[in-house]
Amino acid sequence: MVQRDGESGVYSQGILLTLQHNVTCGKKPRPAFAYALTARYELEESAPLERDVPFDFGASVMLSKRFGPVYAYLTGGYLWFGGDQIDKIRLKRTQLSGLVALEWRYLATQSLILQYLASEGQAEDLGPFSDASHEFTLGWKWEFYPGWLFELGLIENFIVYDNSPDFGIQMGLTLRP
Repeated sequence: MVQRDGESGVYSQGILLTLQHNVTCGKKPRPAFAYALTARYELEESAPLERDVPFDFGASVMLSKRFGPVYAYLTGGYLWFGGDQIDKIRLKRTQLSGLVALEWRYLATQSLILQYLASEGQAEDLGPFSDASHEFTLGWKWEFYPGWLFELGLIENFIVYDNSPDFGIQMGLTLRP
């Protein structure tokens, strides 16, 4: 993240590489299983984050299972960061996260999603920023044209109010080949 002279805000300039392997596609009675490995290289010095190493690494495992029109998802993630301090704030080098989600496909082209994401706090000793964050998302997916997917989500923080978004809106547009 770089603070540029005369500009407000913080910018991140990096290259991200993710390799994902779908081990199983999910057949009765087994769930689908995949894992991913991610590496991120910081292109410029990332003030205010102080780095020893210009790399961040991550690993995740994902399970999903279909139950009629409902899909269940479970994901766990582990991150290692190449920096451990912003100004005078000490950060943890690692972070664990977990996600649980249910998707109800009520039409062939539309779904409703309920998702819970928990992420380990990153600050070493900074009150609520040292506590885990808990975010819930209510989402909607619509494949409005074959291969084109529109997603809309409302995010709310219900447990620790001081360390993650109080409210958020996310939108996405995906082209699937």
